[in-house]
Amino acid sequence: MNRPGKALLIALILIFSLSACEIMNGKQSRIFNDEKRQVESGDSYTFGSKVGEVTNEKAEVSFSGFTGLYSMWDLTSSSELTTTLSISGNIQHGKFKLIEVTPDQQLVTLWEGDGDSKLSVKIPPGTTTIKWVGKRASGKLHLELAPQKGLQAELRTELLKD
Repeated sequence: MNRPGKALLIALILIFSLSACEIMNGKQSRIFNDEKRQVESGDSYTFGSKVGEVTNEKAEVSFSGFTGLYSMWDLTSSSELTTTLSISGNIQHGKFKLIEVTPDQQLVTLWEGDGDSKLSVKIPPGTTTIKWVGKRASGKLHLELAPQKGLQAELRTELLKD
């Protein structure tokens, strides 16, 4: 292949690659206002950067450029119980919320945007998922889940492994 042909091929590959990324980011951006998508299983998210620590009961994360849906914890119980979730955060840019999705696919917004909160969260029998939802969000977040007898908290996906 001659030099102009190679240059054209490389340019086309770059254009298609960038277009695919923009399409994916557009879909992820729409998740913030799409409650139907938020209760579905399957994560779709991107980060510009993220640092911190996330365990089965705590999270301390600084992040930028978060867009999409990230399922953080699965909370499993054989009976209804109440636990405490302490939240402290500061979202400096974009939109961010923390949601709860119950076993019967009900969505509860636990926290949005900024400030400190200590919530009593009802956990019905089955598996409840705690999720992050963001749209070009940057900030800091500290979460702490109080251990309860009969409640199994499990980190869904290791957020900081890559």
